[in-house]
Amino acid sequence: MGWVINLPVCLMRTKLFFAFIFIIFLALLSNIVFERLIIRDFNDFIKGTEEDHIYWILASVEGNYKDNKWDRTLLGEALHWGLMLGLESFVEDNTGRKVLSSTEILSGMNPNMLKRMNSLLRLPSGVGGFTWYPLYVQGEEIGKLYVRPVEKLGSVPLKEEIFRKRGREFLVISFLIAGGGALFLSVLFTIFFSAPIRRLTSSAEKIARGDFPEYEPKVRRRFKDEITRLTETFMYMAEALRREDSLRKHLTSNIAHELRTPLTIIKGNLEAIEDGVISDPDKVIKNINSEVRRIISLVEGIEDITRAEASFFKKGPLEEINLKEFVETRAEMRTGAMSVLNRGMGLSGVSCQK
Repeated sequence: MGWVINLPVCLMRTKLFFAFIFIIFLALLSNIVFERLIIRDFNDFIKGTEEDHIYWILASVEGNYKDNKWDRTLLGEALHWGLMLGLESFVEDNTGRKVLSSTEILSGMNPNMLKRMNSLLRLPSGVGGFTWYPLYVQGEEIGKLYVRPVEKLGSVPLKEEIFRKRGREFLVISFLIAGGGALFLSVLFTIFFSAPIRRLTSSAEKIARGDFPEYEPKVRRRFKDEITRLTETFMYMAEALRREDSLRKHLTSNIAHELRTPLTIIKGNLEAIEDGVISDPDKVIKNINSEVRRIISLVEGIEDITRAEASFFKKGPLEEINLKEFVETRAEMRTGAMSVLNRGMGLSGVSCQK
């Protein structure tokens, strides 16, 4: 039967363990979502910065169209600026004719500047397809700007990759900390939570067998958790049951003794009457009647105890008794009963001798 009794404890351990496993899963899921959100926001930031650069170039190019013609010098500076921002571009007019491109700007660039740009960008061409944007002056379309990103070299793309790598590392480290901590706490809690419950189960088994454990009051603490309060309440209940069981045994023994005495006296008086030893039956009947009342009083006392245990006990009126008269009456009754018994035993002895 031991395994049946311990089964709830095992189930509680399993529930606690799986509860912490679920917490670990939630921690992993939240870390993944957090990492994805960070990377997405970072990519959106990079893309937003690139779009801002494009709109700056658009505004600069549109400002170079004056008197229905392009200022190639200012247009070249705008495309050069766009190239420094990492964007390859060219401009077309309304007829589809290419006005100027950033590739043409490179051919006339200062060698020192070109060398510096080659250290930052993979020139002369960008990557991917061109994206075009319409150009307007006073609400009239004057052409199109085509742009595409140029592959970046040096520390800029490295920093971006480092940031993404750090995000993934943060995911792994935070999961190890949260998951490992939750796993450690799950083992710790299952052990510490199940230990007092196992002790309570063992105590309950002993009480079921009639073996009441001794109650040892603990040192009073200001703060107690639910398990501690449950343990103390259970042990207090066990001590109350032990005392009640001891009181019940003692009370049963006393009741048996108190009932045996008047019954013995009644039996002796009846035997004396049957044997013709007592010449005054009225006195014997009085003694028997007194012992019967005593038995009734004992029974009523038992009923009062039963009502008290059932919380129906009511305090009766106070009465004064004369202890001297009570003691003398009891002593006289016992002396008379013993003399009757002795005479009865003497007669039976004489008859046996005859």
